[in-house]
Amino acid sequence: MSEPVIVLPDGAGRTFIESGLIAIRSSRDRLFEKRESRSSGSWMNSVAVHHEWIHFLQSITCAAVHTASQLILTKSREVVQAAAKGDIPETLSRELRDAESAVYATGTDERMRIHDMGSAVVFDWVEDNERVDMLDLMEGVAVLESFRMCTANAEPEHFLAFLDEHFPGDGNAVYRRAFEFLAEAIGLEAAFELLPPISFIALQDKQVPQAFVRHVGVLAGVDYKSQPLRGNGLKRGPRDKALDPRDLTEYPALLEALELDDDAWGLPHAFTDGEPETGHVCLDPCGVLAVQRLGLDRVLQLAAVPHRLTPEEFQVLRAPLTVYSGDDRTIIEPNGALDVQVHRNVIYATSLTGAALRLIDRDKRPYQFCPQAGRCPHFENALCYRQFAPPRESRSYEECGFPMLTKAEVGMDPAELWAAVDRGLKSREQLVKAFEDMGEAGILELCRKERASVTKWLGADGYADIDWKCEAVSEKVVRALRTQKMDHFAEARWFRDAVVNEVRKRLLEASP
Repeated sequence: MSEPVIVLPDGAGRTFIESGLIAIRSSRDRLFEKRESRSSGSWMNSVAVHHEWIHFLQSITCAAVHTASQLILTKSREVVQAAAKGDIPETLSRELRDAESAVYATGTDERMRIHDMGSAVVFDWVEDNERVDMLDLMEGVAVLESFRMCTANAEPEHFLAFLDEHFPGDGNAVYRRAFEFLAEAIGLEAAFELLPPISFIALQDKQVPQAFVRHVGVLAGVDYKSQPLRGNGLKRGPRDKALDPRDLTEYPALLEALELDDDAWGLPHAFTDGEPETGHVCLDPCGVLAVQRLGLDRVLQLAAVPHRLTPEEFQVLRAPLTVYSGDDRTIIEPNGALDVQVHRNVIYATSLTGAALRLIDRDKRPYQFCPQAGRCPHFENALCYRQFAPPRESRSYEECGFPMLTKAEVGMDPAELWAAVDRGLKSREQLVKAFEDMGEAGILELCRKERASVTKWLGADGYADIDWKCEAVSEKVVRALRTQKMDHFAEARWFRDAVVNEVRKRLLEASP
């Protein structure tokens, strides 16, 4: 029976912001199977899918997220190209890390900092724009709006109960911080309605935290630079009339309340005339499709308040690719309204970024879900760990598109690229030395770690022959450990020596 291919090591889902690809840990059949009654687990699965979809929506409608996505992809390509030349400058590695960090930056729950000056202790209030950052807004909106999309007649108290049940404690602060900040400033009911549209507008800015705090200050009617945003409530409207936060969920009304009169506010305006010339190869076609099919005003409104989406609109605004776990392969669901080339670009961009991150963090072994483990000579270097369209288990690893990606990008296959930064193929002599230095307990692991090198010199059949003999050594070791008999330990050592002798003979006698 084939093994299930689980696309994520943990968590219900993830959106790869550099490409718009969504990965869901559940299988599609299990996620969407029909049930006579809805269970808590199935409801949470639906929340998780919508949560990730909102992150995708942010990538095509929020300028700060879109810009970060473009920068991540650009720096990833530069890292791979530098690796092919034999050296990745530390400055370039840092630039890629910083590009990712910009998306995943969070604020702090500290209210006050203590500074020991030696002769005195100074207490300093934490500024409001340090308390929230980009990821706090993205996650805060995704948690709130996915809950509302999956809950009929949701009220603020229902959402608070949901937060306390599923996102309690400090470890989940990123999912709560922005909502709690806003509720403290303008009230619970106002935050329940206005966190998504205020965050949407703040995420158009180059300085997201400062923009968010500034907009909250305007709605609270206070000078946020001199007065903390705590307990102020919504400002009064014309003729001192109380503002209804539900009225402000209408995008034009919110712009007016925030005193923003620019009618081109928001990234979707960039897609009204088609794809920008220097835009994002994965995300921009999605933005153009949305504006052409739904109209600019509707896209702006849905980006500001995602839970108003209809099923028909979701078919237009869905992610370009959604990947689910499956039996012996990944299950990929495309947005059929997009060109096949866009789907290819999404796989390409996700894989390329994964390769770049692997190259700059080479000692950190990533999670791999590929069903070709143990067969593909490129599996061990793990440059392909974000290749979400690997060949299924019953097919050959030679059908994989990842080697074609690296060939197209830098003219090297993954093993050659890995070797270019001194982490790749071993020479015959190096391989022999590695086997000679390895004891019987670790020889199977060594063989599989050096699969690409052994295959290069002995071919796929030669590797398979050495591998099963190393596996036989491993079985002898297990038996010796179980029985603790000296003759069994001696037999394991004899098997190991036979393997090393064969490796030495075949590698050093193999034709150049």
